Amino acid sequence: MNVYERIKIISDNKNLTISAIENECNISNGSISKWKNQMPKADNLYSVAKFLDTSVEYLLTGTELIHKNITKDVSNSAFLNGINQGTVYLNNDFEKKISDEELELLRIYKTLDVRNRIKLLDTAFALEEEKGETH
Repeated sequence: MNVYERIKIISDNKNLTISAIENECNISNGSISKWKNQMPKADNLYSVAKFLDTSVEYLLTGTELIHKNITKDVSNSAFLNGINQGTVYLNNDFEKKISDEELELLRIYKTLDVRNRIKLLDTAFALEEEKGETH
């Protein structure tokens, strides 16, 4: 996935057009579409990331630094993408049955935009720390 595709996903979640983003960020029309094949200028990318309430890191790599400097890939998790009727496959060699409650949490997670996914994960990490567990 490239920078343009990540921007497109976020903009679709926010019901924004690419043209509207370009307008709000004072970027010339058609510039973001060019990012499918070329790297954007740093200042333009920063403006778009700020406007979309995400990070430059996420737009460039699809990953974002979250909680205790642990880098998580929030858009392409094997755990989340492996859901199939209550069975989760991790690294193609581990199978685990999960409860309906766990499936509901995952369903909710998948409906959230990137920022809210991170908030949910931060909350889960905080609850885990309160319990005295480490990850």
